[in-house]
Amino acid sequence: MIAVNENAEYQVGFEVSQAVGQFQGLKNEIENGGSISKADILSRLDDILNKLSKIHSMMAEK
Repeated sequence: MIAVNENAEYQVGFEVSQAVGQFQGLKNEIENGGSISKADILSRLDDILNKLSKIHSMMAEK
């Protein structure tokens, strides 16, 4: 694992937690037959990908 400072570790954990929550919410809405539009799904996935990109950047910093 790439070493990161304590603050970055906290931030990574926070971002991962948010991304997981967003994925779970999206999954639940789709499974429960919610009337979610394709545009809303794409918007949420874009938000999740942005969080994952941010995490990747933080992990790559030395």
